Amino acid sequence: MKKLEKLTLLRQAIQELENKISTTATVSNSSAPVTNSTASVSNSTASSSRPKNLSELRKLFSPYQRSFKQAGPFGKALPVAKYTHKFRCLASQSQDFVPLKEGKISLLDAGLGEKRIVMNKTSCPQQLRDPLFEAFPKLEKGGGFELLRTSSRICLELIKPPKQGYNSEYLADSCALGQSVIYIRPVQKDLDMESLHSLEVIDNFHISP
Repeated sequence: MKKLEKLTLLRQAIQELENKISTTATVSNSSAPVTNSTASVSNSTASSSRPKNLSELRKLFSPYQRSFKQAGPFGKALPVAKYTHKFRCLASQSQDFVPLKEGKISLLDAGLGEKRIVMNKTSCPQQLRDPLFEAFPKLEKGGGFELLRTSSRICLELIKPPKQGYNSEYLADSCALGQSVIYIRPVQKDLDMESLHSLEVIDNFHISP
């Protein structure tokens, strides 16, 4: 009896497995046409979206080509505007008159004479300050500077600085300076008037051992 019961249980288990396998196969087969139909739809969509010839490709990319042409050549830097003017540096913080001939010679000998300076034309004060310090190294020890122009043959008047400070764009476009010399005057400290030639002599002087 026990053997019969075991055989019966085994048959029932086998039957249940067969039923599960058959139902799974049925479901997979029924879903297959849906997958195939989806694939056919996607293939038809893809084929319809593909350009048929070279002219269609050109039409697709023509807007981008036009935009690139309008942008101009890549990597080509725009030219930087320059400002060129004549400057003369004064040594005294209180001087308000044009130096006489002898005074101009003394300034020239001290490295403060008239110089034609080229700089970038911008609204940045540093773009003006750096070229002036390079042309007149002694000016850095003056504790700042202000700019002046001639109001008559011998008198100087202050060029009123803008809020952001003196800059080359302001001098070029807003001061109507023409060809007149711009005078630079130290604010806090008089500049050294020692001759550059005497400094060269001291530098080249050697004491014999």
